[in-house]
Amino acid sequence: MAAGLYPLDPNTPVGQLRVNVGDTGFTLEDGYANFSDVELEALLAQSSGNIARATGNAYLRLSAIYAAMGRSVKTDDLGLDTKGRGGDLLEVAKEWFARAAEADLAEAQGYFDIVPLASHRNTPFFL
Repeated sequence: MAAGLYPLDPNTPVGQLRVNVGDTGFTLEDGYANFSDVELEALLAQSSGNIARATGNAYLRLSAIYAAMGRSVKTDDLGLDTKGRGGDLLEVAKEWFARAAEADLAEAQGYFDIVPLASHRNTPFFL
């Protein structure tokens, strides 16, 4: 059971994160399927409020869970293999981390410092 507020508010960071990870289904008996609001708030705090990075961290967590639960079952002519599910989620996490890095780079390119230069009073300045 993953408790959380319902209906989710897509205008809040927790709501946006919940939409990004696809954890939007809610039942009164079980709450949300994967994450509670408290867990999502912790992921946001660990990611300094960066929603894309928090989404990547959420997918990393899901990847670890599914990798640990992965099984391969085969009977007669029926086979079920869930071992690769963790790896697939890991690839999704990498995509979200790449988005976060792109946003960081875009933010850094719009930022500059004005730094005073050392004074050279006795040095003539020529063009």
